[in-house]
Amino acid sequence: MLMVREAIHRHAREPNLRRVVAWLAADFVSMIGDELSSLAIYVLAVYKLGPARAGLILLASGVARVSLTLLGGVVADRANTKKIVMMCDAARVLGLAASASWIAAAPSQHHPKEH
Repeated sequence: MLMVREAIHRHAREPNLRRVVAWLAADFVSMIGDELSSLAIYVLAVYKLGPARAGLILLASGVARVSLTLLGGVVADRANTKKIVMMCDAARVLGLAASASWIAAAPSQHHPKEH
């Protein structure tokens, strides 16, 4: 009976390799999507607002990322991690959609060369 109990406890501690690989693959795809969406916003900002204003958007994004990462670490240590991740992903989607809409609605600063 002791051997069965030890095997159950050992199995409970060992992660399921398929689940770990699936999680890593999903996280990798998510990171690629995050970076591509950020790149798209910056390219749109340069095209629509000009390089100086796009630089300000990049600066604001960096400051927000650093400050919210520090705050998020403190909150994640004290609350339900799964709920926090879901809420942050929803907020990121809303923020990205709002940024893209605001930049797309701005008048274009791009002046093509005239021949």
